[in-house]
Amino acid sequence: MKPWQEYALSCFKKEEFYEFPDFIKEKGTDFERYSSYERFVWDTLERCGCISATTLSMIFKPKIVVEMGVNLGWTSLLLCRLNPTAWVIGVDISGRFQNGNFPYLPTGYVPLMNNVQNYSLHIMNSWDFEMPGQVDLCFIDADHFLPAVEKDTWTAWENRNKEGDWCIAWDDYHINNPDVFNTVNKFVAR
Repeated sequence: MKPWQEYALSCFKKEEFYEFPDFIKEKGTDFERYSSYERFVWDTLERCGCISATTLSMIFKPKIVVEMGVNLGWTSLLLCRLNPTAWVIGVDISGRFQNGNFPYLPTGYVPLMNNVQNYSLHIMNSWDFEMPGQVDLCFIDADHFLPAVEKDTWTAWENRNKEGDWCIAWDDYHINNPDVFNTVNKFVAR
């Protein structure tokens, strides 16, 4: 087992892991991948499912984490458990799950059901979120199209911790998401 896998698994206790009800376990989705502790272990060991959140948490040891784009909140839960002394803030434009067959589930359902104590959720445009100079780690996983990804990127930059280490990470950074891919490349080049 790799060090990041050991760390990820050490942050979750089987008896505290919320198991999704059978009626919302959809094959091939995050509902299935994280529907039980056993599936979480499988995803961590076999698919390296939480490698970026775990690795960045281990490297930066953030005190303030912001996730832009929460949806059900699996990454929010990861960030809360991986960084138990940090405050994790989820920011999402909608108060309801936006994909799949379960629109009645609230945004942030997963951290809510796992009863994390170091989490808050803000329903608003992610690019309007302000914590200038305070954010150690920002995950951008909201709207993947222009101009939203550009606005989120600059918001994360303005909110970064100017007094210490900080990191901005983008979800779906690859050529198949040209708006994310090109925005990140342009941002880093600057």
